[in-house]
Amino acid sequence: MWREHVQRMPLDTVWVDCVDPSHAEISMVEAALGIDIPTLSEMEAIVPSKRLREEQGAVYATLFVPVEDGVLSVKLVPITCILARDIVLTVRYAPIPLIEAYFAHSKHPELASQPPTALFIKFFSRLLDGIADLLERITEKVDVLSHDIFRREEEEFRATRTASISILLQRIGMCGEGTASLRDSLVGFELCAAFLTSLLRFSEEVSLKTLEKDILALKDLSSFLSNKVSFLLNATLGLVNLRQNDIIKIFSVVSVVFLPPTLLTGLWGMNFEYMPELQSAWSYPVALCVILASAVMPYLYCKRKRWL
Repeated sequence: MWREHVQRMPLDTVWVDCVDPSHAEISMVEAALGIDIPTLSEMEAIVPSKRLREEQGAVYATLFVPVEDGVLSVKLVPITCILARDIVLTVRYAPIPLIEAYFAHSKHPELASQPPTALFIKFFSRLLDGIADLLERITEKVDVLSHDIFRREEEEFRATRTASISILLQRIGMCGEGTASLRDSLVGFELCAAFLTSLLRFSEEVSLKTLEKDILALKDLSSFLSNKVSFLLNATLGLVNLRQNDIIKIFSVVSVVFLPPTLLTGLWGMNFEYMPELQSAWSYPVALCVILASAVMPYLYCKRKRWL
């Protein structure tokens, strides 16, 4: 029902889904419906006027639908929805799980009883639900990241190795990329909703106000997630800098502790013939005590100042 050769299309066909169509299939659809099928390069155009237009009595709307490409990785796949001659036509050059799930749960009698505009708005709403689900999953991952960064014990943080910090930064980057991709998709949905609202027949049959509110709410959520991911990235880099400062501080204090003994041993190790303090029988133990005291005193001073 979803994808048929146009020459054998049943009379009650309400939806034609073209997945990676060949040139022959594109020619058959164009000849049967009297419309032009956009190519992949045309669907990926940045200019909104090329993605949202009314031409030859048909309405064209190209959207970028998110597809999960691994854990927390999201890529955008273009799909063009065309309303022509009481038929909804979708063109895509790659599989999109959100759309496959929609078709799997839809029934032909229910679809046949609805006008094409209502079908498209319902399809539009289903895609938004899919984006909302992805945003919820990224929100959960961001919350876990926040817990890992801020709620671990100080000793645990000090014991964190460089490899685990790299993994943490990688997870933050993947959350940021996924959020950015979903926000880009929502911007396209917002433009599409405004375009459809501007057409009189859409405003007469279906109200898009609810969808526009949903899009606005999802955009606000994506902006919040983007800001939170940026905050987590800055916080992680700040904690890494604090850890590096602690290490440098320890080396600095150690250098200060060993500086006086080094100075004294260098002084008494000089090969002068006359050094009065070395003539006494107690010179060696006294020198050792002085060297030890010169090392202990800076250590106690740094400890008192809580530098260690």
